[in-house]
Amino acid sequence: MVNLLPGGLPRYSMPVLAPAAWLMAMTLSAAKLHAPKWWVSREVPPARRRLRWVILTAVAGGIAILLYATAVVPFLQKRSKVKSIAAEINERISGSEPLYAIDPDYQPFLFYIKPGIIYMSRIDDLPLTARYVLIQPEKEPQLIGSQRWAPLHPRPIFRKTDYRGRTVILAEIGEGKP
Repeated sequence: MVNLLPGGLPRYSMPVLAPAAWLMAMTLSAAKLHAPKWWVSREVPPARRRLRWVILTAVAGGIAILLYATAVVPFLQKRSKVKSIAAEINERISGSEPLYAIDPDYQPFLFYIKPGIIYMSRIDDLPLTARYVLIQPEKEPQLIGSQRWAPLHPRPIFRKTDYRGRTVILAEIGEGKP
């Protein structure tokens, strides 16, 4: 159930699967169970009835997972806030060219960008071979005005404001005027 929660990641819940399975096996295989003292009802159902409940719960869980996978997941993927930005950037970057990110701050979409990302602190640190640069709006005038790559010029090719109101600019260093 933890994995079905929005934002639930298997890497956090997988470590508890083995102990949970072990406890379930112990419960199902016990001939007689004794209820704890704090339990209001002292009567524990017999093994057959417990097994029936486990099977019904597993079937209900399977149906719930099937409904979630076929109805909810496609809806959530259409509303993707982060992956869509990365997909748009991936479309604009050619194959093996690295993407240089100048002081990008926290940008969740960076995890989904396919080519290697190289992080830099300043525009002056960029190599002369850089072709794609990801910058914040306040650094745009500095990048556009730079003559480091002459006769090539940096020019913005993609600008996006994300769900947090943060704008990011993808610039390409190539021929043509900025």
